[in-house]
Amino acid sequence: MPFQTKFQPIHLPHILLPKKGVDLSKWAVVACDQFTSNPSYWEELKDYVDGDPSTYHMILPEVYLETMGKDMIEEINQTMYKYLNEGILEDIGPSMMLIERMPHINKKRLGLMFAIDLETYDYNEGTKPLIRMTEKTIIERIPPRV
Repeated sequence: MPFQTKFQPIHLPHILLPKKGVDLSKWAVVACDQFTSNPSYWEELKDYVDGDPSTYHMILPEVYLETMGKDMIEEINQTMYKYLNEGILEDIGPSMMLIERMPHINKKRLGLMFAIDLETYDYNEGTKPLIRMTEKTIIERIPPRV
């Protein structure tokens, strides 16, 4: 039976993972809001993953927000469909995922990834919604993500 709560601000989404055999050193990339003042980082990464399955092909690095066109978004969407249709992504079913990362040297940070009901989320300072932001939201960066 799927996990359920009385009020459901969180949900267990179908999580898609790369199939066995995908080069994980090319699959995983840093968050799209990193290296925003260093376009060469993203160009080098693009060259590194050239032609191989990678989450790089499914994100819009924020360094390109001011120069992006509809073609960039369309290419991202096409890549997602391609990965689904070609079996590069495998559905592991309704799940949560424990994430471990090291944002600072010798400091481990754990997180739990699941889906939220956006009606219960508010990024405005001073509000007390069920789902809260963990850091300050830069309002100008929201439209390309919606």
